Amino acid sequence: MPFPIDDADDLLRWCIKTGLSIHEIVYENEQAWRKEEDIRVGILKIWQVMKDCVYRGCHTTGILPGGLNVHRRAASLNKNWSEM
Repeated sequence: MPFPIDDADDLLRWCIKTGLSIHEIVYENEQAWRKEEDIRVGILKIWQVMKDCVYRGCHTTGILPGGLNVHRRAASLNKNWSEM
């Protein structure tokens, strides 16, 4: 790997040393293991999962899973915001 990273401090040191941004450092490391097209496809899959999660959270009512009986709030906040 061009930029060995074990923790956030390592990442910050590489950014300072090279002048590259976080995403550039991470991308360079990813290219050591994967083809560019595979990286892009993987990022798009992650982005889609994130969007689906936000949508589901903003449109689902009831209790959050996990046994703590926490009421979901995002759907009502989303509804109130969209009515403004």
